[in-house]
Amino acid sequence: MDRASAGWLGLYVVGSALLYFFVKAGLAYAQPLEYTVLRFVLSAVVLLALTRSLTLNRYVVLLAALAAASSVVWAWGLMLVLPATSASLSYFMPFVAIIMSFFVLGERLDRWGAAGMAIGAVGVTLYAVESVRGRNTALGVGLTLFNTVLWAGYTVLYRKIAKLGADVDMNSVNLSMFLLGTAMMLPFVAVDHSPVRLNLTLLVSLAWASTMGGALQFLSWSRLLERMSVSRATLLSYLVPAAAAGVQAAMGEPPGPLQALGLGIMVLGAYVALR
Repeated sequence: MDRASAGWLGLYVVGSALLYFFVKAGLAYAQPLEYTVLRFVLSAVVLLALTRSLTLNRYVVLLAALAAASSVVWAWGLMLVLPATSASLSYFMPFVAIIMSFFVLGERLDRWGAAGMAIGAVGVTLYAVESVRGRNTALGVGLTLFNTVLWAGYTVLYRKIAKLGADVDMNSVNLSMFLLGTAMMLPFVAVDHSPVRLNLTLLVSLAWASTMGGALQFLSWSRLLERMSVSRATLLSYLVPAAAAGVQAAMGEPPGPLQALGLGIMVLGAYVALR
């Protein structure tokens, strides 16, 4: 992996791992739909510092719809499960994305990618099975798993847009995605009427969710998908649940023995995928 890709991966892992905890805290004061709208608006403001241009085509409109739906469903599920559980269940996404990328993009796994996926599958399954026995609800688990399909869809679409040509500005694509996604969610907010209770916790949560866990998270993910296949990028993202579990352990909830084994196997899968 080249230095630039490693940097984008590091940014994505840090932004994503801590995002689960910041958003979990913020959702105590805003419902998932309203929270996501605020996150998208603030993320667009951040991206305005990088570009003022917009990219509007059918792919970006679909990308915005998938991003908005995925973010709301993910936040809804996160309200009902522990952050580390949400992180681990979310990383069933690589299996869905790899299948989608084969049919949509014609991308195939090499032998190291296949080995990394097989190893990672064992790790994710071990961690997830043990995690759902804890303080989580069936609805939360179901929503989180459904989000993996939506997230896989926009990951593959990101890659398709990035492959359209060198003239594609992913800063512009991401800004357009946040603005269009906000516009798509506003009609639902108008009929929802759920209150938003502004306080310091919510403001700090939104600050992370719109910067490191928002604009920069989406931007770093798109940069990775410019540089590597869907399979390689998604397998490397196994580092996120491992990092999230580390944060949860530091907060006084260490993983159990089977969960720790699962995390170790996930990291091994990401290492093998780098070969």
